[in-house]
Parts: sequence; C-alpha cells; structure tokens
Amino acid sequence: MHLAAIGHPVCGDPDYGEAGEFGLTRQFLHATRLAFAHPVTGEALDCESPLPADLAAALALAEG
Repeated sequence: MHLAAIGHPVCGDPDYGEAGEFGLTRQFLHATRLAFAHPVTGEALDCESPLPADLAAALALAEG
C-alpha cells in the first residue's frame, strides 16, 4: 500500500498493483541477502538466495 500510494506498487500485487503482471502468480518480492544476529544466541547469521526462476523470467519480460 505504501509503495502504491507514491505511484510505485509492487509488481504482481493483487490488491494495490496488477495481478498477473509479467506472468507472475505472486508479488515480486525477494531478498538476495539477509544478515542479522540470532535472537537467542546472538550468532551472526548471513543468508543468501538467488533470484527465483519465476522472478528472473518476469524481470526479463519487464526489461524486454
């Protein structure tokens, strides 16, 4: 809602954007990397995740 309010809705958002845009069946939301301290142990955690195939395909269509 906040991004839509300034004219930039999340791609694929069925409520505030355009559902199905660029072939998406979900919102285009992804974090490539998250780093944080474990809430109990305080251990530093650093997680990485490549862009999923459906989001990569949607991005390619958008850039097309």
